[in-house]
Amino acid sequence: MLPVSSAPPTRGSWNPFSRTDEPDRAPFDNLPAHCHNPTQHHCRRPRECNVCSSKPLPERRFAPPKMLPPPPPPPPVPQVTKVTINKGPRQPLGVRFISDAGDGGAELESVDPFGLAWRYGLGWGDVVAAVTIASTGKEHELKSGSHAARVLRPATGQIEFRVIRRRRTNQDRAASLIQAHVLGVFARDTIRLRVQASTVISAHWRKWCAVMDARALRLDKREDDAIIVLQYAWRRYMRLWEQRLAAEYIQAIAKAFVASLRGGRRARKRRCIRAPPALLDE
Repeated sequence: MLPVSSAPPTRGSWNPFSRTDEPDRAPFDNLPAHCHNPTQHHCRRPRECNVCSSKPLPERRFAPPKMLPPPPPPPPVPQVTKVTINKGPRQPLGVRFISDAGDGGAELESVDPFGLAWRYGLGWGDVVAAVTIASTGKEHELKSGSHAARVLRPATGQIEFRVIRRRRTNQDRAASLIQAHVLGVFARDTIRLRVQASTVISAHWRKWCAVMDARALRLDKREDDAIIVLQYAWRRYMRLWEQRLAAEYIQAIAKAFVASLRGGRRARKRRCIRAPPALLDE
């Protein structure tokens, strides 16, 4: 079998596999028919091959990417919630009801901040549909605010409320955004003022630390001067004392020498030697 060249033939060269109408095409037509199948990729250059080029190549179609499934929707907010409050004797709930008949119960007009109902999560606009008093075991279906006041005022102990929560509106969201913005501005102003105050305090503190350091340096200088004076006086006194001790030592040595001359053998020959005068007056 003749070898197959992978390079296109040059013009004028003998090529037994090329056609007369296409002399520049590569001689790939001697391969078997199954080699020209574009799905098997046996043909090395299907676009240059004189067999594969006559067949339209199939277009590659890529599968679309798999899309992630959408997240599950949030669970529905329950319309009716149960709130259990422990109310002591003579302890107010800290709420005000609308006296008119509400839509399915007694509607809260206002809730006192930091009150009993506020601590248990009740808010204005909520509708109290029913109340169950554990001490009596009775369930009261509330119809209006006056009815709720008559039922709840004498009740004590554990009380279970069935509350229909008020839905947030666009006005509520806008009010929350405004409130958050105001709180943010207030917090930034507070932080700025506190930074200024801390800067002033630190500056005064450094100033007084410098003043105290200067005073301490002055006191140290005075102490050093006093120590220098004391050392000078002490050295002068010691110098005088050393001179006195040296004179007394020399006098004692001279007296001992004179006494040795008088009492020894030399005393007979040198009787004319007198005792030296005292160096220091006694």
